[in-house]
Amino acid sequence: MIPSMDSPADRPFTLFSVVCMTAIVAAILMIAPVVVGALITRYGFTPVQAGVTISVELGAMSLAAWPALWWLPRWSWPKLLTAMLPVMIAGNLACAFVSDFGVLAALRVLTGLAGGSVMVVCLAVVGMTRQMERNFGWWTISQLLLGAVGLALLPRVMPLVGLRGLYFGLAVLLAACLPLARSVPQRAAPRADGVSAGALGVPALLGLAGILCLYVALGGVWTYVERIGVAAGLAATRIGDDLTIASLCGIAGCGSAIVLGARWGRVRPLLFGFALILAGAAALGGTVSATGFLLATGAFKFAWTFALPFILASMATHDRSGRLMAIANFMIGGGLALGPALVAALLGEPPDYGMVPRLGVAFAVTSLLLLLLSMRRR
Repeated sequence: MIPSMDSPADRPFTLFSVVCMTAIVAAILMIAPVVVGALITRYGFTPVQAGVTISVELGAMSLAAWPALWWLPRWSWPKLLTAMLPVMIAGNLACAFVSDFGVLAALRVLTGLAGGSVMVVCLAVVGMTRQMERNFGWWTISQLLLGAVGLALLPRVMPLVGLRGLYFGLAVLLAACLPLARSVPQRAAPRADGVSAGALGVPALLGLAGILCLYVALGGVWTYVERIGVAAGLAATRIGDDLTIASLCGIAGCGSAIVLGARWGRVRPLLFGFALILAGAAALGGTVSATGFLLATGAFKFAWTFALPFILASMATHDRSGRLMAIANFMIGGGLALGPALVAALLGEPPDYGMVPRLGVAFAVTSLLLLLLSMRRR
């Protein structure tokens, strides 16, 4: 059964609140290239330590999905959000005062666990709406807008405020989300579509595996794309500008998905998006010029955000209770954590950044095959 027009999830302010919270919770992912660079240059972290700092937070966000399978149908979602957001605020404030790798990584795990719970609720709410393709597009575009602002400003502001200023800024934005939590529905609305809550058939399992492989590719390439630019001899400000433009391309990708909606189905947009992902990643694997870096990162980010709403909408049709979307969130976070960690393990010394795009291509191809099989079986 499709939600009625008066479903709480379809209220404009509810959708606005969800996409705002999503953007701020996912901010570290969107600005990961700049954060990795700052950890290396300002705190003296090795490339491996910097990548691990990002991956442990994203891994913790994904692990939050498993307890969510129990509390999603039982607990009040607004109350859960008002409990988890202060944990994230406190975690970011604490990070502003530490520079030790072990302590910082532990604090990012804490904020990641709380952030994962917030993200699960946001995904479940969007999965309850009528026009999932378009609303997952808004869910994605909010993250990119904040990421574009961060990538544009941070390379210029970081010399003045450092990582301490970044963590303080995140804490302020999270505090601004607290009033928005009240607009979220209490829990998932009852469904009468015959789909068992939490049922994992073969199509759903294939889709989940496809999401995992895709985000291993995306997380590995995007986290280290700033280092690829540095290895190609590009200036830090030029890399920051190019990544900002790439984020704008990502916004255009989301916008295209929002405009397109369900008119072309889900398979054709998926094929188009993956073709650009593969082309962008492959271009980063060769001899990268300044223009080539801009075009490759722009195509990569456009394709990523164009394909994602159709993938998530396809997953939401398998189970409308929100619990399958929680597992999808685990796969997203797990892939984002595994990608940088796998790259960090294979970089070698001195680092071979040319292997990053090759690894991304391999996992992206595997993901496409799994997602197509999932849609076919469905």
